[in-house]
Amino acid sequence: MVRLGDLKSANSNTSTTRSLDGKSASRAIIRNNVKNVLREIGEGRTPTTTIVKGAMSAYWVLITCCATESDKVDQGIHFQDEESKRQFNRWQRRGGRGEMLRPALDSTFCGHIACHLVDVKTGHHCVGINFLADSKKGKSDEEWRHEWFARIEKSLKEEKPREAKAMQLFEDRIGVRRSFMVADDDLSHNLEELVMCLNRRDVYDLDSDELSYLLLTAPTIVVLEDVEIDRESWNQ
Repeated sequence: MVRLGDLKSANSNTSTTRSLDGKSASRAIIRNNVKNVLREIGEGRTPTTTIVKGAMSAYWVLITCCATESDKVDQGIHFQDEESKRQFNRWQRRGGRGEMLRPALDSTFCGHIACHLVDVKTGHHCVGINFLADSKKGKSDEEWRHEWFARIEKSLKEEKPREAKAMQLFEDRIGVRRSFMVADDDLSHNLEELVMCLNRRDVYDLDSDELSYLLLTAPTIVVLEDVEIDRESWNQ
């Protein structure tokens, strides 16, 4: 006799196997796409192949084994909340850098920024999103004024390039802050769920259409096979 519990367990195992098979196939496709892109670049042509489904990157950054530990230190990106710092650390452990994620310092204000990250060796893919979060959310005017003055005082004491400090002061003035999120492959292709995750992090003025365009045009960082990174971080 087959028990109901056994059927549920079997269905669950089958579903998990299908999910793993789908992810393996997706990673194999990404690895093959990378080879095609690099071949076209080697031939001196603009790639006609996209590495990540749904992305049309105009810029590519290749991380090679020549990169040093000092390359991981990025003084151009600053996050104030601990969750953003934790996720940016995960981004760096996977081989990501601040390239293409830094706000443009030659402008007074810069909106949300996204960048694809691909590990050639494993075929893993994720998206790093440097987004603006609403600093005023859930706070009274008095609470925000107190926090704003504290931020100004802290920002003036920090050692940053003059342009970065000016941008920080402007963002504080309008009530936003820089935050960071890593979206793994599945989540990056589920706009509805990704918007919900960003909303839980108090994202400022970003709907699904804008997010879709942001991901479509985001540049791609490619970590080559011989680069030593923490590949276990892809499973976290």
